[in-house]
Amino acid sequence: MKTIFDREIRQLLISRLENINATKKAKWGKMNVQQMLKHNTYWNEWIQGKGNHVYKQSFMGKIFGNIALRKLIKDENL
Repeated sequence: MKTIFDREIRQLLISRLENINATKKAKWGKMNVQQMLKHNTYWNEWIQGKGNHVYKQSFMGKIFGNIALRKLIKDENL
């Protein structure tokens, strides 16, 4: 499984983050740099339990959430 605790993966992420600037165009998605950073900051605060973030899971998310989560966190080496 890829993890930021692996030195090579961490270096790859750092190099990608260093290349971000306001003039770069998104390769996919519609967010600009400011929106992306706000999105990531909000997510990190929510995961760390900081701030007053509220998450309400939709009905479809409740049904398919566990299936998707298992696929996302499976061991890539298997």
